[in-house]
Formats: sequence, structure tokens, C-alpha cells
Amino acid sequence: LVEGREVHGRPVWKHATEDRWIAADADGDWLVQESEDGGANEGSFLRLHDTSSVLPHESSVVWQETRGRDDPWVDAPSLKCAPPLPPPSLVLSGSLEHQRFCLGAYSLVEGREVHGRPVWKHATEDRWIAADADGDWLVQESEDGGANEGSFLRLHDTSSVLPHESSVVWQETRGRDDPWVDAPSLKCAPPLPPPSLVLSGSLEHQRFCLGAYSLVEGREV
Repeated sequence: LVEGREVHGRPVWKHATEDRWIAADADGDWLVQESEDGGANEGSFLRLHDTSSVLPHESSVVWQETRGRDDPWVDAPSLKCAPPLPPPSLVLSGSLEHQRFCLGAYSLVEGREVHGRPVWKHATEDRWIAADADGDWLVQESEDGGANEGSFLRLHDTSSVLPHESSVVWQETRGRDDPWVDAPSLKCAPPLPPPSLVLSGSLEHQRFCLGAYSLVEGREV
């Protein structure tokens, strides 16, 4: 999501590495284009021909692609547009003055949402990461789930789809009636991959696959 930028009154998203942008045209279709074409009806690579969808991931209409500017649109039935899946676990790490019990690992609670957002539960404590009605992310006790009051930690960033994607500083409070104070060292992130893995056991044909594997830094597939 490109903060503060809209085309035809709709939000805009930019590809992580390529000059590709998701934006709406004047007719309400969603397009994938180069930045210079933003919102124009021509010069698109992909199209979602659904003027009723407020956001592109909410539509059930099939996306289309084209070979080039003068070629026809062709259905791409396997193409899906969706927000990123919530990670199965998150880790809160860093330094807190008052709410150290909130640090640690949280697991995604399958099938549970608060205000349409996923929820994570602390491994050992009655601490939950959930969104409130305003879109802020909070760390609370379960009984407070999604309420604006009764929180220990807060991420005041209503634009973040998931809490680990935000660059905004988390805040903590001493108690319900105390002010929020920045906690700049607090980080929320999925757990790091282990530096090594071991495949062990018995194999009939692929015994050479057994043994230790080391993480390849900087490489993803």
C-alpha cells in the first residue's frame, strides 16, 4: 500500500521489486500497470473487470491478462489477489519497562478473528495480540479482546494489515489509566528460521537426503 496516494479515489499498491502498480481506472476496474500509466485505461498488464468491488481482493470475478497493449484480454482463472496470510507465530522481543510479561512467542488462533483481523495467543501468559475497532493492534488479556481499553501494548497504526508489517513504534502503558509511552526497542516479527535442520530416520531409496542442512543466508525460493 502506498500511503497517501490514491488514483480515482481508490488506494494504490506497489510491487515489492518491479515497476508494477495495482490501481483503479476511471471506470472502476482494477488494473496492474507501470507507474507512468497509473489509473489510465490503456497500458495495463492485468485487469479485474469488476466495477462493484471496493477493493481488489474482495472480488470473485476472474482476473484477465494481455500479451501487449493492442492484444485482447484473456481470462487468467488461477490468478488470485489476497492480503498476505497471517504468520502462524509472532515474537515480541526487546525491552519493556512495565509490561515484560508481554514479551515472547504468540501462536495464531485458528478460526478466531476480532474485528475481521487474526488473533495470536501468548505461549504461556494470558496475553493476546488483536486489533481494536479503530484498526490499532493491541496486546491484551483475553477478556478484553478487541476493546480499546485494558491494553498493555499498542501499535497505533491503522494502515497495517498485519502487526509485523508496520514500521510504527509500539507503545506500552503502566496501567489502564496511565498514558502511552513509546517502546522503541520492541519488535514484532515472525520467528527467525533456525540456522540448521536435520533430517533423520529411515529411507528406502533416498538415504542421501538424510543429515544436517544449513540455512542459506540471503536466499529465498
